[in-house]
Amino acid sequence: MLNQQKSIIGVISPSTCKLKEIQHQVPVVSDKALIDLVNGIQVSKDIIRYRKSRGWFNQLIDKLDGSDKKRKLLLDGNILAGQEALYNWVLELTDSLRISQVALEVTQNSLLEARDAIRSQKQRLQKQEEALLALNSQFDKLVQQVGARLNNLEARVRQLEIRVAANEDLDQI
Repeated sequence: MLNQQKSIIGVISPSTCKLKEIQHQVPVVSDKALIDLVNGIQVSKDIIRYRKSRGWFNQLIDKLDGSDKKRKLLLDGNILAGQEALYNWVLELTDSLRISQVALEVTQNSLLEARDAIRSQKQRLQKQEEALLALNSQFDKLVQQVGARLNNLEARVRQLEIRVAANEDLDQI
């Protein structure tokens, strides 16, 4: 019995295999992208804080030696990198949503198939129960008929035995 249960449990349905394939396709949101985004935000905050803390004379020197332009390029690069990370993250989420929707459709179809199979089995069971009740009724009628016929035959046999016994008595006289 236990071996039968193990073999039944070990059977994998096609819909389960399809769901496992879909799970392998779901992209994991990259931790690196999130870390890069947070680091970029921190660097941008530091650059803005540094620029605010500089006096107008130091800002003029920064503009003359080009360091202000370098910081601005770095800030713009961080903003662009952050936007790209968010864009890639949204794409991954969209793909994940699409795959989840496909998985839900597969699950829904499997549930509908299971429901139809259960309904079909229920109808078959109901028909078999009706047929069994009809057979039981016919069997009861047959038992009654055979019983009545047997009683009739036994009565006739008794009558014949009485006649035979009476004839033998008559023959002996």
